[in-house]
Amino acid sequence: MKSLIILVLCFFIVSIQAKSSSARLHLDDDVNKAAQSIIFSPSDCKYGCDFFDDANWIGGQVPTAGQNIIIDYSATQIIGQQYIYAKSQISGLTFNITSKINVNTIIFQLSQSSKIGALFSIGSDVELYPDTVLVVNEYVWFDDGQFNIDSNAELISFGNTIFGPDTTIFLNSTASLSTHSQAEIFGNVLGPHGMLEFFGNSSLVGSAFQVGVVVFNSTFQITKSSGQVSVLQSTNGVLAITASSVFVSTVNVQQTITLAQLTGFDISSVQSTNYIGYLTSDQSSAVQVTGGALTTFYSVQLNGQTFVNNATTLFGNGYISILKVYNSNPQTNLILTNVAIDQFLAQPGVQSPFVVEIQGSTSITTFNAENVQVFVSPSGTLNFTNSEVTLGTKAQISANGEGATIVFNDTMLVGGSVITFSSGAFGAIFESDVNAPIYVTDPETTVSVTGDYTIFTQIEVVNGASLVVGDGQLVVTKFLYVWDASSVLLNLSTLVTNYAVTPIFAEDSIKFSKDSKLIVQSPVKGIAVGTVYYAIASPSNIALTQFQFNPSNPNPNLPVTMKSITVGGIDYTTFSFKTK
Repeated sequence: MKSLIILVLCFFIVSIQAKSSSARLHLDDDVNKAAQSIIFSPSDCKYGCDFFDDANWIGGQVPTAGQNIIIDYSATQIIGQQYIYAKSQISGLTFNITSKINVNTIIFQLSQSSKIGALFSIGSDVELYPDTVLVVNEYVWFDDGQFNIDSNAELISFGNTIFGPDTTIFLNSTASLSTHSQAEIFGNVLGPHGMLEFFGNSSLVGSAFQVGVVVFNSTFQITKSSGQVSVLQSTNGVLAITASSVFVSTVNVQQTITLAQLTGFDISSVQSTNYIGYLTSDQSSAVQVTGGALTTFYSVQLNGQTFVNNATTLFGNGYISILKVYNSNPQTNLILTNVAIDQFLAQPGVQSPFVVEIQGSTSITTFNAENVQVFVSPSGTLNFTNSEVTLGTKAQISANGEGATIVFNDTMLVGGSVITFSSGAFGAIFESDVNAPIYVTDPETTVSVTGDYTIFTQIEVVNGASLVVGDGQLVVTKFLYVWDASSVLLNLSTLVTNYAVTPIFAEDSIKFSKDSKLIVQSPVKGIAVGTVYYAIASPSNIALTQFQFNPSNPNPNLPVTMKSITVGGIDYTTFSFKTK
């Protein structure tokens, strides 16, 4: 890679020189004089040489604007670091600086803000003193050296910029490197309080870096690199991280971040707020969020593993393959908005319940959570379809508010202390095995059960709420209690005449308060007079005083009668019709 870069640059420089040679055929003598190369006399400068001393230049004259300067120690026998300093402003020069690597490194020191044409350096160091700005208009090529930018100093490059693989860029406090065209950094960057600004396409390749602030507004690539960034920021740019490890304290990227090829992307904050417009990762890459006031991923497509450690985090609009949550801080929570998750694994501390808030429509296929509290917000939906849900003994799931919905569809749920529906929430349960207590708690709230066979542990319907059971059978392994003017509605397309498939069977008991009722609703037209129809059953005596039948076309000539019968030690609530 390095040899290829050098070959390309050499071709680039030769092309420029060839064009310059052709152009000189048409220029007058004054222009010829201005375009010639001015050579620095390679004397021993270990104690410092003044760039503006005429005696230091072959020909005895300091170069002027528009000229190429050559400072070349590569063929000399001089040993040791060579210091060349410029204490006045430099304007319009093209720099070519070459040292014999590790033998006589040139250290060029600039202490006044300057504007030059181009900078080409191999084996040498450049130092910008504090408060110094160096503007390079054409290009920067820098390799086998150190580029030191002191406090409040800045390098601004408007042309293509390349820092080779044997380069180190030092950014001191408030120092910055700003590039406005294509930039490639193959070396290392050290500046925990400095800034990198990329306004053109840019890349870090094979780099180790520690930077205070990175701002990019075009395509930014980090490849085969590792490092830390305190603040990562972009409004219009996109970031691709490949085969790298990147740690970020604060991130605000409005567009896309893509992770690939075993990349690790770690957001570790204390109190900062982070935002990423769209984050995508392949199966081999991992995302980790640790701490922080709130980290928002507006859209995601995360095919690898995602870790959340004691962090308040929002994932929205997309897909997560594996989400692992570790929490010991009761002040943190997770917000899911329109996300499909294959595996959700939460292992929070026993004393610190972890809160998950569901907004929009979210589905989870495998949900394994210890001490978790899941809240479905108004108009939100938590969808368990073909899912396996395992909850700890203190875990809770609740839907609260108008339109808040929980769906169990062909799902097995084990554990958990309670599942609650309240304040206009809705539960839709189809052929599932829900081994947790269910509470339905107010007049605007309904839980609907359909399908051939569904199992609940226990159900309490209170304060005017409704339980609706469709065709099929609901089996309650403990009890069904209906209190405080609440109701159970059997919404049947066909009335049941076989006691073995009674719509509701509770293995412990069924109890209705005196102001609660059982309603059977059916569109059946051909009701058989005198036939016994089965509604609910339990081994214990069923306490029920209010019964109502609602056919689609009420027939006052066929009044309904409720009756309790016992068959094989099971108490059945039945009903039948007779003619007046």
